[in-house]
Amino acid sequence: MLLVQRDFSGNLIAAIEWQLVNEDGQLDIHGKYVYVVQVEVNPQSDVRNLFRHFIEQSVMLAPTAKWVYWGRRKNPHRMPRCYSKEQLVTFARRDADVAVAV
Repeated sequence: MLLVQRDFSGNLIAAIEWQLVNEDGQLDIHGKYVYVVQVEVNPQSDVRNLFRHFIEQSVMLAPTAKWVYWGRRKNPHRMPRCYSKEQLVTFARRDADVAVAV
């Protein structure tokens, strides 16, 4: 799934590609894991608000997901760490006046 965020002029400011997968990393529409494939963000953007928006959207689009993980470009050989959906929702709600549905 590809989620994008645009500014008021329609310019692309961020995009995130993710997949819903099972325990084996295979695509599964009822999977318990969200694998974040790639994130691209305009350097002038407010990254924290963009991630709040993406977390809110992914929670609604993947209700069966319990965990989220991703790899890092800087350390491709490091094992990815799984974050629970609750951890990400807590992050999204921190210091924000935004309600994120679980």
